[in-house]
Amino acid sequence: MKAPFLCFALLLISAGSFAQKTLTGVAFDRAVFDSIMGRYAQDPVKFLNTETAPDFVLVTSDGGSFNAERTRQIYERNTPTGRSYESVVVRQYGNTGVGTGIVTHSYVGKASGLPVTFRELFTFVFNSPKPGQWQIVSAHHSPAMSGTPIAHEAAIKKVIEGVTTSMYARDFKTYLNYWANASYVSRVSTDREGKVTKKTGDEYRKTVEQYATQNLKPSQEKATRENWLIRVNGNSAFAVFD
Repeated sequence: MKAPFLCFALLLISAGSFAQKTLTGVAFDRAVFDSIMGRYAQDPVKFLNTETAPDFVLVTSDGGSFNAERTRQIYERNTPTGRSYESVVVRQYGNTGVGTGIVTHSYVGKASGLPVTFRELFTFVFNSPKPGQWQIVSAHHSPAMSGTPIAHEAAIKKVIEGVTTSMYARDFKTYLNYWANASYVSRVSTDREGKVTKKTGDEYRKTVEQYATQNLKPSQEKATRENWLIRVNGNSAFAVFD
């Protein structure tokens, strides 16, 4: 009795696969997903004009909600420089396709010239309005963290401790290595008289390099920290402490 039952089960599986293909004209599989995402990467504006549903919605990792028009405006301010996918899972339910995974996408701001990279979890939903055609209905992004929250917090504390230790040791080369070498870097400080000083980018690096020429003696001061509040959001974070 096992053999007839096995044949019947295989027939059901085959029939189900055939139904998925004939319902939409083409199966929604990884090859179809890659083809769609390839067209998106090649010309995002054209893709948003021609391959999105009329009620398309993008939900960003910071909670923003964009229709196709507002999504196109992102590319008026930024030039895409790279896009890759990992851990992709593709599923099909009749004329609906779903893709999930991790996307890493990079941009350069047209006004600032600054590069930005995001690594995010994604869920893309597609439908097939007619046989052989797929269009994206919605896209949802959320931050994708590599490592654990504990590991991130430890790494952040290590940088902050390293900044202090190298400054007290007057090891300015090591000190600068803890800072990003970019124009958006900034340091704001207040002295004992309440004067606020802000330096950014190369201006701050040059200030530190000037200290290095003064042959300052290492400081014997000690620093302790408590009441940490650290929040990691994607590839950015902030830390508050006493």
